[in-house]
Amino acid sequence: MHLRSAREPRVVGVACQLPDSYDRRVVASSLTAPHATLFLDPTDARDIEEYRLAWDPAMAAAIPCHVTAAYPREVSSLDAMLAAVGGAAAARLGPVRLRLGDVMRAGDAVFIGVDDPHGDFARLREAIVGPEQDRLVRPHVTLVHARTSGRHAEAWTALAGVTINRAIRVASLAATAFDGRHWVTVGTVHL
Repeated sequence: MHLRSAREPRVVGVACQLPDSYDRRVVASSLTAPHATLFLDPTDARDIEEYRLAWDPAMAAAIPCHVTAAYPREVSSLDAMLAAVGGAAAARLGPVRLRLGDVMRAGDAVFIGVDDPHGDFARLREAIVGPEQDRLVRPHVTLVHARTSGRHAEAWTALAGVTINRAIRVASLAATAFDGRHWVTVGTVHL
């Protein structure tokens, strides 16, 4: 699969999902913080989205429920992220099978821990980031993010001890970036 420059969001083999209202000549230069993102099926995430809306409505409005597969500190440019996402699709790894687990807290963040029982997430990260990946990255679904909500203590009080305990399967990977208000899906590939 060949991916073009982020300056041309139409990429071969990737469904570009930028809204029609965006000026496509300017959009790539205005997007920041590229990520590789696994979006959860809305049916699988209905109860999780309710938690996100209750405790961090700004983040819930900015991006749907997801697990981040690669961060900007690992793949620094949108062009590189698009190429990495395309490379992951070319590797034909197949769907990522995960298990949602306990609600957890680290500092001012509240999240759902995600298990990787089949090693799919680890293989996907290897395909995207390579062998020099940040080994501290663990899959999770953020419920409350410190940048968008100050309600982490309230959320933790309400959600401590909650376990989701649900197997999920994600068959596509998106390259996303921030436009200043929302996380925009620049391209999506089938795994």
